[in-house]
Amino acid sequence: MAVAKIDCPECGATLKPAKPLTPGKKVRCRKCDHVFVVPGAEEEEQEAPARKAPAKAAAGKGRKSAPAEEPAPPPKKKATDDDDDGGVYGVIQEPKAEGDSEDEDEGKPKIEYVPDLEVKDPRGPATAALAIPSNGILGFGALLCLLSVVSFCVAIWPFLFTKWNTAVTPYQAKKEYEKRNPKKGKQENQKSEKKEEEDSFPDQDAIMEEIDKKGNEKMREVWDELVDDDQQTRIIWACISVVAAAFFLVTAYAGVKMQNIESYRWSMAAAIMGMITILGLPFGVVALTRLKQPEIQEAFEYEPE
Repeated sequence: MAVAKIDCPECGATLKPAKPLTPGKKVRCRKCDHVFVVPGAEEEEQEAPARKAPAKAAAGKGRKSAPAEEPAPPPKKKATDDDDDGGVYGVIQEPKAEGDSEDEDEGKPKIEYVPDLEVKDPRGPATAALAIPSNGILGFGALLCLLSVVSFCVAIWPFLFTKWNTAVTPYQAKKEYEKRNPKKGKQENQKSEKKEEEDSFPDQDAIMEEIDKKGNEKMREVWDELVDDDQQTRIIWACISVVAAAFFLVTAYAGVKMQNIESYRWSMAAAIMGMITILGLPFGVVALTRLKQPEIQEAFEYEPE
């Protein structure tokens, strides 16, 4: 007789298969994985001889010489019964009594998950957040440093590559002298001389010889005055260029430190130095705002193992 519900002899769980099982078939418990035989086969074997005994007695009384009937062949097993190991069947969930304090997960297999041992580097998000301001500070710092060097070269150029160590020419000194001391009369001759000088390049050496002649002390004084003013201006110009080049070089270096998340102090210095200049003001404000964020500060303090 087919069985619709069986109990596991190992753990006591009640199994309810989708199809009734034939007694004697092996099944596997889903809860404890114990393989056992469906009960009921032995009872049917004990009941079968008891039924056959009365039938033989009645046949012996009626016909003694009748030949014994051949036993019927055993029924063929269905394709679903070929698997001796059976299948895995679900466990009937018994309703819990009221007031049962057992945990719902009790009895379920515990799954141990592998802990996440991956170390997340906080410098990645910090680098992305500081990419625009750091690149801006680095870019304008390097550009202005280069321009400062060029300005310094222009300032000292006359000291190195001119005959009189100044950008003032003797012709300019002569014109300044004539402007301060205009001559009376001979206006037509002055106009013609002026036109000739405009049409041709003046001979600076000849004018310088004229300045050095005796009797032209006032023209010499004008020359010396213009030369002194020009040299003083260029010396101050060169000093400012050196200071500016050093300032913007440090700004660019601090921008590199910010870009590589290497030093928080240098990054703050880059933001402040960027705010001093007009070009770097927006980059400095953005950098200073983001450097005050806790996750950015944590990225600077992070030390990879």
